[in-house]
Amino acid sequence: MRKLLIACLMLVMSLGMFAQEETNLLTTRATALSRKYLRPSMSKLFIIDGSSTSKAAVERLLAIPDLKFDQNVIKNNVFVLSSIPDDQASRDAKVKAEIEKLITKNKIGNQIMKIWFPNFSKETGYGIDMLESRGQFAATDNDVLRAKASYRQTLLNELGEQLIDRSYAVFYVIKDASYYDKKGKYHEFVKMIPYVYKLNFNEEVRNDFYNNHYMTPTGIDETNFPLLYVMNANSGVSSSPSNIDQTKFEDLMTIIGKKVADFQVKTPVTSTNPVRAKIGTKEGVRIDKRYAIMEYRQDNEGKEYAKRIATVRACKVADNNTIATGNTEDLSKFYYVKGRPAHEGMTIVENPDFGISIEAQYNMGAIEGAIGYRLSRIMNSLPGFLFYINIGVANDEDGKPMNVRAHTGKEGKVENVGVMRGGIGFAKELNFARTFVLTPSIGGGVLWPIGAKKIDVKSNTYDSDKSSLDSYYIEGAVKLGYMCTRNIQIFGEAGYTYNILGDEFKYMRDWYAQEKHKDAKDPRKLRIGGGIKIYF
Repeated sequence: MRKLLIACLMLVMSLGMFAQEETNLLTTRATALSRKYLRPSMSKLFIIDGSSTSKAAVERLLAIPDLKFDQNVIKNNVFVLSSIPDDQASRDAKVKAEIEKLITKNKIGNQIMKIWFPNFSKETGYGIDMLESRGQFAATDNDVLRAKASYRQTLLNELGEQLIDRSYAVFYVIKDASYYDKKGKYHEFVKMIPYVYKLNFNEEVRNDFYNNHYMTPTGIDETNFPLLYVMNANSGVSSSPSNIDQTKFEDLMTIIGKKVADFQVKTPVTSTNPVRAKIGTKEGVRIDKRYAIMEYRQDNEGKEYAKRIATVRACKVADNNTIATGNTEDLSKFYYVKGRPAHEGMTIVENPDFGISIEAQYNMGAIEGAIGYRLSRIMNSLPGFLFYINIGVANDEDGKPMNVRAHTGKEGKVENVGVMRGGIGFAKELNFARTFVLTPSIGGGVLWPIGAKKIDVKSNTYDSDKSSLDSYYIEGAVKLGYMCTRNIQIFGEAGYTYNILGDEFKYMRDWYAQEKHKDAKDPRKLRIGGGIKIYF
């Protein structure tokens, strides 16, 4: 019985996990399809500097759910490392050395394996209940249909066995980065840098465990289960502990998800017009999350490589956080950002970004820049909606940078100064024809003469302690953009600005006109121009 069980397990492993070639754990575009996606599992561990802020950050990170990963919870998962260097090279050397010690001393790999095999029986050895349950939950409709067609439930057990090879340990290195601002106010801050390691369940380790230790109660403890270093997030993410939430965690996962092949969801395109696929909440799909549609091509030497056909974003997320039945009808839906038409059978590959855009533009009303942020990163809804902050130089009615005359500085020096404009707004990107994007927006803000002091228009006296801010604007615009690449858009814009000018602003405007012996000019109302937008 014992020999039969071990033989079956070895057969399953040889048919499943290692049917594909070993490949680099870090991905490039050409190798994006070389490693099959299987639901990964994660162990969260923390290396902190012992500060109160780092401890608070650990509590916040532990409270954040992550449906994309099965959780391999390590009991003692917080370790203190004093004097974590600021310099990246010095930090890497010290942190990696410390992690290697922790892995060996605490037998992290063995703890992970005990989660996969929590029970032991003298008759059958280690139980496979966890393999079965996780294999069934990770199974796709295609896996279920293959199992039914072959009458082999062992196909799902085989899938569970393969999942062992997707066991990861992420060490979050957290150090205090608090500071005092110019006004002497104290701000609590931490820097978080994830270091990614993978359980090395290669053929040698696998054979040793199943042949020599599987039927022994202390077999897992007696086997060496090493962890391989994969990558780290370099500069990481900074935040105040109180602001560590799902969005900050997504930022961390985006950094490592861009590079670690096993963290990138891959699945066939099920239908087109619109693009649909059988992935959803279980695979971490979120509104506006970015994906690439890939297919295999051959080079002149006959070697296969992955080619990106299109870039899409999710606009509807299927709730598939259940065991697959083989007849799933609720599919996630995606809209095109850039590329050629997708066809059924092509592969959709997770390719996350940070939901940030920056733009620079010139128009008749202003020369300005803006930073945009996708609201879906916070709300997981409202596909295509962005919140933006813009700042620039206001133009006058002639389309030239506007100036007014004002008192500046403590001494009240009289001089001509430029007029800045800055504000906030909301925009909605409407992508169409796989290349173009129409973006209506609405916003508003303040007009402020640079360095101008508050002025009494009746006496022409000023207050050196207060700035002159009494004028505002409301505007609406529409951009028509062309996606040069998935990350770069050029656009033309037309819009209208309604200016609400205060008495101080009007006084300084007229004062400048009088000094220049010409008619007073208001900020320009019509916005016609263009610019460039870059996505990150």
